[in-house]
Amino acid sequence: MNITELDKEILEFIVNGEPWHIICGAFVDRFNQPEELIHKIFNFAKEGLIVISPSNNETPVPTIEVFQRESKKYNWYKDTVCTDGLWYDIDTTDKGFEFVKDRFEEKYNA
Repeated sequence: MNITELDKEILEFIVNGEPWHIICGAFVDRFNQPEELIHKIFNFAKEGLIVISPSNNETPVPTIEVFQRESKKYNWYKDTVCTDGLWYDIDTTDKGFEFVKDRFEEKYNA
């Protein structure tokens, strides 16, 4: 997988533990369509760079459709302080962290 600078920025947000609504609001304007950001996140998962899992037993299995529906319903594309909707844990895998490891070394070893 070719990792772009934008991919690294998104992965860095995920490493820092930012929730989906923050990632959504921070990056949506950098895509032609909001759905492209969701597809990118799910491609990260498919490539083994991140893991998306329900935050609790009541949250359905994460799918592109669920993310699109919830993001539109709660306006996460514009309202980054909204805490309504379904919650998912998005975590970087070791493989994903390798792509942003140098960013953290630069920040914390400077």
